[in-house]
Amino acid sequence: KVETLVRKSVKDMHFRELKKVLCTLYHLVAQNKLIHHKLEGVKDALREKKKASIKRKVLPLQQHEEYYRGAVF
Repeated sequence: KVETLVRKSVKDMHFRELKKVLCTLYHLVAQNKLIHHKLEGVKDALREKKKASIKRKVLPLQQHEEYYRGAVF
């Protein structure tokens, strides 16, 4: 896909120069994919860290003494 686009847009390049450009282009595409993959991993790790750091409310299993005293006048 990329190769055909480059070949159509550049007609007068020599074979060696064209090969160099295509090699560089493929290298950049591969780097871009790796960076995006790494970024997704970092996002997932951050999401998990945020989820783990959320303070959860603990249900009070033992009520305070004031709760059992009754009405205070």
